[in-house]
Amino acid sequence: MKRILLIFSTLAITVSTLQAQDYSLSKLFAKNVKYPTEARMENVQGPVSVAIWIDENGYPSGSSKVLAGDEILAQEILSTLQEIESNWTPDLLEGKEFGKEYILHFRFKISGPTSSHSAYYPDQVSDGHDIDLDQINFWINKNPYRPDFYEIRAKYYEQNGDGILAEIDRRAAEVLKEKQLSDMLVVGYPPVYKKSLSAE
Repeated sequence: MKRILLIFSTLAITVSTLQAQDYSLSKLFAKNVKYPTEARMENVQGPVSVAIWIDENGYPSGSSKVLAGDEILAQEILSTLQEIESNWTPDLLEGKEFGKEYILHFRFKISGPTSSHSAYYPDQVSDGHDIDLDQINFWINKNPYRPDFYEIRAKYYEQNGDGILAEIDRRAAEVLKEKQLSDMLVVGYPPVYKKSLSAE
C-alpha cells in the first residue's frame, strides 16, 4: 500500500512519506491538506473517500464527488483539491490511464485515546480472528470503497472456512485497488487546554 503520514499539532507539523509510488501526489496533498480544527475539537475521525474524474489529457475534470466519510473531513479534501488544481500535472498519475474515474483515500485519525463513538477503524488489524464479522461489515457499510476492508473480511472468511466469499472479497479489493490513486493517513493531535491561572 502507498501511504503518507501527516501529523498536525498546534505547535508543529511533521510529514513522513511512507511509500514512493504516489510520492508526488502525496507531497502535493501534504503541503495543503490540514486536519480541520473543528474535527479535532470534536474528536471526529475516520476514512474519507473521494472520486475524481481524470480527463483525456490527464487533468481533473468536473466536480469531485465524496463517496464516503464525515462531512467536515470530506469538505477539507474537496477544498484541498481546488487549491492544488493549478499545480496538477499528468505526471502525478504515475502511469494511470487517462480518461477514467479514480478514488483518493484519506484516513483521518486523532492521536491518543479516542472516544467511544469514534468511527475510526484500527490499523493494527491484520488477522481475521482479531475482529468479528459485525465489525468488518460495519466498516464496509461506512465506506465500501476501501480495498483493505475487503481484504480483512476475506481473511476472516478464509479462516472460518468460507473460501467462496473470501474470493469474492479479494476480487472486490483488486477492482478497488485499480481505481485507487492514493491512500493517505492524516493524524491530528487532540486540542490542548491550558489551565487558567486566575484565582477562583
